[in-house]
Amino acid sequence: MPSFWFNATVHALNTSGNFSNATFSLHDKGCDTLDNSFSVKIGLILVFSTIMLSSLVGNAFIIVIVYQRKDLRKTTNYFIVNMAVSDFVCPLSVIPFRLVKIASSSPRWPFGGTTGFFCKAIKFLASTSYAVSTGSLVCIAVDRFVAVVFPMKAHLVSSRFRTIVIAAIWILAGMTNALLLYAYELVELRNGETACTYLNNLIFSFQIYKNVRIGLFIIGPLIAITILYCVIAVTLRKQDRSLRGASVHQKDQRKQQAIKMTVCVIAAFYICIFPSALLNALNGNQISCSVFKILRFISDAMLYLSSTMNPIICLTFVQNFRQGLKEIFMCWRKCFTTRSNLETNQSEEIALRDMRIGENLSFNEN
Repeated sequence: MPSFWFNATVHALNTSGNFSNATFSLHDKGCDTLDNSFSVKIGLILVFSTIMLSSLVGNAFIIVIVYQRKDLRKTTNYFIVNMAVSDFVCPLSVIPFRLVKIASSSPRWPFGGTTGFFCKAIKFLASTSYAVSTGSLVCIAVDRFVAVVFPMKAHLVSSRFRTIVIAAIWILAGMTNALLLYAYELVELRNGETACTYLNNLIFSFQIYKNVRIGLFIIGPLIAITILYCVIAVTLRKQDRSLRGASVHQKDQRKQQAIKMTVCVIAAFYICIFPSALLNALNGNQISCSVFKILRFISDAMLYLSSTMNPIICLTFVQNFRQGLKEIFMCWRKCFTTRSNLETNQSEEIALRDMRIGENLSFNEN
């Protein structure tokens, strides 16, 4: 989950950098989202752990499949791999720390008070990887838009241009999130524990910065992706097919599959983002603590799930990805079978050797 959804406030007692009063309630009513029963904790840990494992495994498969299959090394798929890398990094930099907070019912920093660098780095890495994911999603939409609407110009996207775009995505994501390295600090709470949170002061307004990033990484991509995929869907429906017979039927199937994939991409993006946008808009106003906890869980779960959408959509709609996954499993099965046969042969050889040694000993005794 992007770090800017955590609405913590820190009050400085003086300008020397000593902080003693940190309020980690998620809104002014003092609702503590970490105060849960044991059964709720177990449920949250299971849900978030499952999402993290699914994201890591799914995105790892996408990277390996594209690496192994030359027919998948196309411009769009390189953007998909770039998105898979960022979706692989994001859960690792967010969910483990969330699990620690849930288990301990405390926002305390698990590494103590001597590792302020990791506090900054982890917040920066989480938000940067999320920004790369949305940037890659927009690039995929643009690439498909060019391929469908301007097919004669699709060849102009060279390997060099693709590499430059991917590098630019990471650089721009890092630059727009660089202020997080300044905003986040380790602060001491009233109970003596240390927590990693952001600082508001006269020079830097985190709320303004958060709103700017929401516009850049949520609202902007949402509008761009919606417009591009809507144009793609309309263009696919309007295209005349000159082929006949089986070719027409096959092309119609591919067209319908492309439209379905387009709808799923837009729907997945909206569904994963909407709960967080709603929660941020409400900002804890006019809702009870229990409702806020539920909304917070749904918001976080859907944002975490967004890192699994890439492999799910690719494996559902693209046959080459499914074939690549099948080949990986067949390779594992072959390796496992070969290893088992090797161990069996070694066992048989050892047994045969022991039997021969026993026969030789019996012959010598006679």
